[in-house]
Amino acid sequence: MSPAEASTRESQVVVRALWLVLGARQVRWGAVVGTGKAARWESWGCVDVPGDPQVSRPSLMAALAGLPATPFADAAPNTPLHVWLADPWVAMDLVPWSDGFLREASAMALARSHLMAQGYEVHGADRVRLDDAPMGLPRLAVAYPGEVLAWLEDHARAWSLRLRSVRVASLACWSVFGRNASVPMLAVLHDEALVIMGAPGSRVRGAHLAEWHAVPLDGGARIDPTGAPSSDSDVVQQLAHGWRRLALRFPQWASTTDLPLLDGRLGDPRRTEWPAPFVSMKTRMASTGELDPSLGDVLVGLVDAAPPHALDAVSDRRPRKAVLVPLAVGLCLGLLLLGSMAGSRARLTASIEASVAQHSQPAALSVPANPLTKQELARIPAVNQAIRQLNLPVHALLHSLEPPQDLRVAVLSVDSVGRGGPSRQSSSVRIVAQAPSSADMMRYVAFVSGRRPFTGAYLRKHEWVDGATEKQVRFTLEATWNN
Repeated sequence: MSPAEASTRESQVVVRALWLVLGARQVRWGAVVGTGKAARWESWGCVDVPGDPQVSRPSLMAALAGLPATPFADAAPNTPLHVWLADPWVAMDLVPWSDGFLREASAMALARSHLMAQGYEVHGADRVRLDDAPMGLPRLAVAYPGEVLAWLEDHARAWSLRLRSVRVASLACWSVFGRNASVPMLAVLHDEALVIMGAPGSRVRGAHLAEWHAVPLDGGARIDPTGAPSSDSDVVQQLAHGWRRLALRFPQWASTTDLPLLDGRLGDPRRTEWPAPFVSMKTRMASTGELDPSLGDVLVGLVDAAPPHALDAVSDRRPRKAVLVPLAVGLCLGLLLLGSMAGSRARLTASIEASVAQHSQPAALSVPANPLTKQELARIPAVNQAIRQLNLPVHALLHSLEPPQDLRVAVLSVDSVGRGGPSRQSSSVRIVAQAPSSADMMRYVAFVSGRRPFTGAYLRKHEWVDGATEKQVRFTLEATWNN
């Protein structure tokens, strides 16, 4: 790009954020320019990822080494730099809940061991992130390649840019069109895989990401450099075959209809019709009305509206004005309080000394006039249990335990659980239920945890039993409720 062209571009647009897109087969760089309705993605260049059809870390590092020395030469210093990382470059999976998640060190060790057990290659320098799922639910773990993050941090400093975020492609799409646009399910098509996420059959929108599944497509969805699909029929065939495999492995998705699909392949994908149950995702953009979102729309949305996420590989540590102002006000109030306390220090000291002198003599131990007998003490737990049973709000609890219509769970029994002491402000019940799948079981645990008057629910045990027509999972959970 000539200096004259760069000067003309800078005079016409405002560079708000820079993007480095690390796709499975191509690396692109560019910027989100303009503001408001005029905001758009502008690609500045690209290089291909060398190597065989199977993606590998050395091939990505070779592509990064092939970037120009200063790909963002026209950007102002300290401009935010965001990184889009295609799903094949990371290890990612849902980790079942364990008490080890209550401690950060053991949580990271559990995530690493689970990812390695699933066949992923996780190095010691890789950076592991866990999502902020509620207690008792599976947590999504992501392991970012350590050498890629080190390269990004070193070059961001060399380019005088601020590395703002590193996001996985599928999770970035969910942040823009799943969490913010309030759709319960979303499918994202990449160059190498199809990612399906959300809650099948659920009408709860913008909630925790309940399920995440990657379906390999063996490269059938790639786009050649001209922007046209290498074989349009192959894309449809791969999608249909991948969906059949997913529906067989996870039956809760089999009855899904109208699953929005976002085409996130690099290039210029033009297809808007997909095999069932996929439908082309429509979104209302600020300036063009309702249309099919592209990769550029996702990048603009991430800059405009996507909130910080626990699975982001890096975090922006710059102090915010919204944090500094209350901190300064609190500091001033603390200094004023200390100043007022200094004037009354002498009076306070005298008062304390007088109080100590008054209570220096040991008080006589009070002996109850009529101590309880051993038989009466033995009956106290039974009496407390009976009182607890009488105070149990049966109608409210049973109403809260009734599952919604789209959740196939049968409640078999509800028992009160004792808590050893009358001063407790909460009680708990033990629920035995039965569901046709483990996914329905976990969804019901999350459902009970969020229902009033319950304050939390924890899965205690589960086992597979023979049902009328198929295997059923019988599970026991304990739910705490407020007195």
